[in-house]
Amino acid sequence: MDILVTGHVGLINEEFFRKLNKKNKVVVCGNEECIVEEGQVIPYHFRTDSAEFEKLFSTYTFKYIIYISYCMEEKAYEELECLERVLELSRKREKTVFIYLNPSEAVLAQQSEADAVISDAASRLCGLHKEMGYSLLDLKIPYLVGENGNTGNLSNVLKRAYKEKKLCFATEPSQNTDVLFEEDLSELLNRFIEEGENGYFSFVISGKNERSVQQLAEELKKAGLDFEVQYGTKPTVPLQDTEVVRERYGWFPVKNLDSFLADWIKEMKKNPDIYANLGIEYSNA
Repeated sequence: MDILVTGHVGLINEEFFRKLNKKNKVVVCGNEECIVEEGQVIPYHFRTDSAEFEKLFSTYTFKYIIYISYCMEEKAYEELECLERVLELSRKREKTVFIYLNPSEAVLAQQSEADAVISDAASRLCGLHKEMGYSLLDLKIPYLVGENGNTGNLSNVLKRAYKEKKLCFATEPSQNTDVLFEEDLSELLNRFIEEGENGYFSFVISGKNERSVQQLAEELKKAGLDFEVQYGTKPTVPLQDTEVVRERYGWFPVKNLDSFLADWIKEMKKNPDIYANLGIEYSNA
């Protein structure tokens, strides 16, 4: 089965594809490079507004298109044009299922009002796609994290804290946040694909790694990061659970951020050079 992964592909890494490609031919192509080992996917480096990208829809018979929203980070300005283009091309085949991975309210609460407006406009584009009779899975997800710490939202939070010596949260310290591991996400997508679902589905997913933004900041400091924390005044957004998805697909997130951070800190103490590509320096202080 041919699957296209596009949109903000630079946010993910090999953990995402490890399970996704077991029974499928996975093509990845977007406006940015995706860091993945050769052989796991079929990579192309075409912009979504190019003729070469459009030709992929003639070369492959995409049954599923997985679109990673730019609104997952502060790159929302690229979202609408790219999303509209991919939705339009996906309609070339009536039976193509469009999977839209976009941020939950808890993620948007940490971003600018402009990002939230763009996210709302993107949701309307997907709503129009649904009203035209095409299959759509609207999957709202928390922050993503790669198991090796090199990709996902958490990695970019680390980089910002290191480079700017400051970490700003738009919400109050008690605001709950959550992370979902890429491997858990790909397992959920696998189960959806294996069910052969058609029609419209909308789920809000929890990674079962909830903590307040204040707790997250404290944990990052334990990793050796030295930064100032600033909090805003936005109200708390309640997190959703995954019970409906668990009942329907038998899926539950298994990766735990607590053990990940503990192992990550231990590894940094043993060999901090392996995290040099994150722009982070470990301090024994």
